[in-house]
Amino acid sequence: MLALGSASVHADRATADAAARAVEHVDGDVSFLLEQQWQIGLLHEPARRVDLERSLVVPASVRLRDGASADVLPPAAGRLVAAKERALPRVGERVKAGEVLAYIEPPSDSATLAALHTLRLELEMRLLDANHEIEHSKLRRGFAQRELDRLLTLQPDGLSTLPEIEAARREVELTVHEEEVANAQRQAVERLLGERAPFDAASGSPVMRLPVLATIDGVVAAAPHAVGASVETSTSIARIVDASRVWIEARASEFDLHKLQLQGRAFVSFLGLAGERRELVGSPWIAPRINEESRTLALRFELDNADGRLREGMLAELGLATDSVANALSIPISAVVADNGVPTAWVPVGGESFARRALSLGLRDHERVQVLGGLADGERVVTRGGYVVRLVSLGGASMDHGHQH
Repeated sequence: MLALGSASVHADRATADAAARAVEHVDGDVSFLLEQQWQIGLLHEPARRVDLERSLVVPASVRLRDGASADVLPPAAGRLVAAKERALPRVGERVKAGEVLAYIEPPSDSATLAALHTLRLELEMRLLDANHEIEHSKLRRGFAQRELDRLLTLQPDGLSTLPEIEAARREVELTVHEEEVANAQRQAVERLLGERAPFDAASGSPVMRLPVLATIDGVVAAAPHAVGASVETSTSIARIVDASRVWIEARASEFDLHKLQLQGRAFVSFLGLAGERRELVGSPWIAPRINEESRTLALRFELDNADGRLREGMLAELGLATDSVANALSIPISAVVADNGVPTAWVPVGGESFARRALSLGLRDHERVQVLGGLADGERVVTRGGYVVRLVSLGGASMDHGHQH
């Protein structure tokens, strides 16, 4: 709430003007009517004590980290084929390292085709043998189990002995083990058959397919090829970018290096994200060499970008804390008005009058400035409209609009 003080209401314009002329002002005060203040949106607030921190501000930009982008290359030259479980990668799609993005079908010569045919026949024969062994072991287990059951039935009448029963139990256990081994053999052969080159249903010829794997987690930034494209080992199937963390890279002048506090606080703001200011955690990486042309030193911070709002190449400003002062009497920077080179502020001394105060200023941060002299703790200063008040003071009288009721 803005405290404007009391106001007098008069019957007509002439009476109001006469009353205004009769008011005695302190020497140097400036009269500025309430309706004039409302028109320019004049604001004021008290000077207050806060902790201030001076920063060295340098230009910066957003960069991808080293290793944060990768081109996915095929393991061999051949024809690009989509995986059964997914389409070819699309721009903007998020992928995981190790995920199969596509397959490559390399061309095969006659010797390779013949070897694949032979391997296929051999594996199929092994599968038949494994299935035969499983059925045989099932029959033996069934016979052994029936024999054990028969001996257990005869035991109460003394028609079977304990050694005979134990031998029958061992035979059942043996046949169970044989069946387990046969099942394991069949699973191994089936796995080999599943991993072998598939065969084209129409021609019966084997088709080799080599997987193309994503190399890093990230988002697909480029995927220029379609199914069936002929690619070489140097052809990029997709480009993946991981921008979950980015670098904020800046350059500080060689002549400002003495101001840097590497353990001090650092902030970054972005030209494309108005009003957003993020704190940077940790010490920066500092280049070991000064750039001889620009006489600058490269600084680099790493920043979380899980929300994806920061884009490679964005312009930014990096603020590096250089010194600080605790519990400093301060006012907003917007309250300081230059008056013939002297920093001043305008203080409301009544509802419609303001006094000029010459200020002695100290440390300045990005929003506030320390007041060393010229203001008392809690004294109010104009934070918006101070320059207009100064213009009125130069005219020697209030802006001639008068009261309106």
